[in-house]
Amino acid sequence: MAGKVPNWHSYLQVIQSREYQRVQHFQKAENILFIILERVKTMDPRIIVDYSRNLEALEFSLSAAEDEVTMEVPLCVNSEVLLMQPCTDEQSNSENVTQRNCQMPGPCYLGIPKQETNLENWTKEDVFSAMDDTDSRGHIVPGKVLHLLKELIVAAIVHCKHQNLIKPGELSAERLNEDGMQLPLLVSSDWKMICFNIIPVMRRKKDVLNNWQERGFPKGSLSKVTQEAVFIPASYHHWRYSTNRPISKLVQIVSTLKGYRLDSLCLLDQINHEYWREKGEEKGLTFQHLKVGGIFFKECKT
Repeated sequence: MAGKVPNWHSYLQVIQSREYQRVQHFQKAENILFIILERVKTMDPRIIVDYSRNLEALEFSLSAAEDEVTMEVPLCVNSEVLLMQPCTDEQSNSENVTQRNCQMPGPCYLGIPKQETNLENWTKEDVFSAMDDTDSRGHIVPGKVLHLLKELIVAAIVHCKHQNLIKPGELSAERLNEDGMQLPLLVSSDWKMICFNIIPVMRRKKDVLNNWQERGFPKGSLSKVTQEAVFIPASYHHWRYSTNRPISKLVQIVSTLKGYRLDSLCLLDQINHEYWREKGEEKGLTFQHLKVGGIFFKECKT
């Protein structure tokens, strides 16, 4: 008599059967989003279109229970010359500094040095706030950057619809007016609407997580993961370091190794969605939490 197939095995078969299809859906929606972002870049060269989206496609295929994905939009600025000016506890408490997506503490200002003359595009009123400081002329305000990016996206959508570059029903901007440090844009994949949470980011080449050990990972992989620091809006005035990109890169590295770690991540995500979180509720474990837990479990086990 054949043994009974465990429930987890059936779960995994269903998840794996959908992975390729989910990647196709992601790429379909992503192509529509690129049309919008390319128009945004044409209107304002301070915005960059990053076409390297393998990390996002991988995560979307793994997380069968979620239809949201973070979409980083890099800013065209030499961020290495910017001054990182930590804000005081009083300044942090004066605003609602978000702490989602497993962020490291320490909100800061990103200031423009007084002697720097190559950042004139970033001293305009639509993204900049002047301040009386001995070292900087003022700082780039994430809240202003978000507002600018939202206006550019809306204008790009109007243009692309007028030029028939996108079809009716392929895109919805109804959630752009939500309060928050990201811009949710709903894009059709011919299957369902995928929510791209657009976040403007500052990327700096710096080994922020240089104290990580490489147990269980290929030699040199962690140094590559941590050689770039990404800063995202924490509040209207403050930026903060984001672990989202390095964690996603670690997941990509794990996907190239032997074993069942990604299968475990997929199963946990499905169980979390069906049993641990009530549908429609934001509270509880997110896929980002599960990624972090899976990576540290891997490091501790090896």
